[in-house]
Amino acid sequence: MTDAGQKDQNASDEDVQGYLSAVRRHQEALWAVLAHCNIVIGPVLKDDFGNDYMGIRIYRPTEIGDFNVQEWWKPRTDTISEILREAASDVWPRVYANVEPRWIMTVPDQLADFVAKNTGRPMPGRFNSNLVRYEERDSVIWLTPPEAVLYDYLKAAGWKFIPQPAVILGDEGWLGPDFLIYWGGRANQAVMVEVDSDKFHGLPSRRERDENKERYFQSFGFEYLRFNATSCMREPQEVIAEIKKFCVTKFGPAR
Repeated sequence: MTDAGQKDQNASDEDVQGYLSAVRRHQEALWAVLAHCNIVIGPVLKDDFGNDYMGIRIYRPTEIGDFNVQEWWKPRTDTISEILREAASDVWPRVYANVEPRWIMTVPDQLADFVAKNTGRPMPGRFNSNLVRYEERDSVIWLTPPEAVLYDYLKAAGWKFIPQPAVILGDEGWLGPDFLIYWGGRANQAVMVEVDSDKFHGLPSRRERDENKERYFQSFGFEYLRFNATSCMREPQEVIAEIKKFCVTKFGPAR
């Protein structure tokens, strides 16, 4: 097992998928619930006695569709805790793992209103949970880590772009991509870029919404590109190269 100096603070998707697979071997019902949760696996550290230990946090929604997770979880808490620990031991046999389930807390409407009135920025629904860690760039808040990486590379390349543009749909609310890029700084050469979360965008219901969103913007003539979060985190140069290749092919060299 790698030591703390070599282990990233946020576990890779492979770590999370490995843990989910171990849970499934013990109890498929619990695995089915965890597939809708956000699992955060901390680094492997050393305690005062030289033993390896790590923390695993599982953020659970209170409901999944019509299924009440809280009601299902409560009478099974002891059994679930045992399964969660056993699964961790399967994956990391020489590491003590402290598995800590936490409920996802939605932001109360009153607090969302307060944020909107005192910061000048509304709080969209995607941010009403602690599922994802958010980062800030140039006073642009609520960027996910993959979006923040892509933001840095776009800025370093000197491109003109708008992060998280909100397209207002009248009474229907709002919809927007993660980035709106103006190739060559020209408004008539705009490309929308979406960063798909490997975890949440992989769900069938989310995939359908993503595809509908893409078709919606394309119906108005917008160019639309999608990249998965892993590519943005691990191969941002290649993502930038793909965007540039598309723009050169579609619009010609930047002037």
